[in-house]
Amino acid sequence: MLGLGVWTIYLADRLYDAWRAIDIPNSTARLRFAKKHSPALVILLAAAASLDLVLIMLFASQRLIFSGLGIALLVAIYYLLRLGKSGNFLHRIPREVLCGMVFAFGSVFTIQSSADSTFKGATFYPATFLFGLVCSANCLLISSWEQDSDFANADPSIASTHRYLLPYLSSVTTLLSIVSLSLSFLTCRPVFLAIFLASFSLSLISRYEKRLSVTALRVLADAVFLSPLLVLPFV
Repeated sequence: MLGLGVWTIYLADRLYDAWRAIDIPNSTARLRFAKKHSPALVILLAAAASLDLVLIMLFASQRLIFSGLGIALLVAIYYLLRLGKSGNFLHRIPREVLCGMVFAFGSVFTIQSSADSTFKGATFYPATFLFGLVCSANCLLISSWEQDSDFANADPSIASTHRYLLPYLSSVTTLLSIVSLSLSFLTCRPVFLAIFLASFSLSLISRYEKRLSVTALRVLADAVFLSPLLVLPFV
C-alpha cells in the first residue's frame, strides 16, 4: 500500500510537471519521458491508485486509514501550493523542503502505532524530523543539479528562490551526518545509523558532483535511501 501510494504521488507530480513544461528539449530525461508517454502513464496512474484504494479498503486498519488521511492532507496542501502558485509562501520555504518533510512523515508516521516501545514517544519525532531533513537535502541537491531544466520551464526551485543556499548544501549534509551518528550512540542505533549512512553518502556525492553526470547524481542521490538494508542484519 505504501509503495503504490508513494509511486502514485510521484507519478502524478511528474505528469503535472510534464503538462506545464514549456521547454521539453531542455528538460530532464524523466520529464521528456513523461511528456512523450503521458497517455500510457495516466492509465498506469489510474490503475495504481485504484489498486491501492482496493488494498486499503480490504486490509488497512482504522488507525492506519486515519493516519493516512492526515498525510493525504499534507500532500493536498503541497499540491494546492503548487497549483495555486502561492509564490509568497514557496519563496519563504523552498518547496523541496516541503516535499522532503511530507515524504518522510508519510513514510514513517503510521509505524508508531506498531513500533517497539524503544522507538516511541520522544525518540520517534526527532528521528522522523531528522529523516525529513535528509529527504529535504536529497530534493535540494537534485534541484541544484537540475536547475537548468527548472529555469527553462519556469519551475520554482531552490536555484530560483534561495540561490544563496546552494553553496551550503554539502555542509548541511555533513552536519546531518554528524548529528545522526552522534545520536546513534545514545538511542535506537539502527535507525540513526541508517540516517547517518544516507546523509553521509549525500555529502560525499555532493562533494564529487562535478565528476559525475546529472543522471548519475540523480540515481545515486535516491539510492542512498537504501541504507536501512545495510543495518537490517544488525537489528
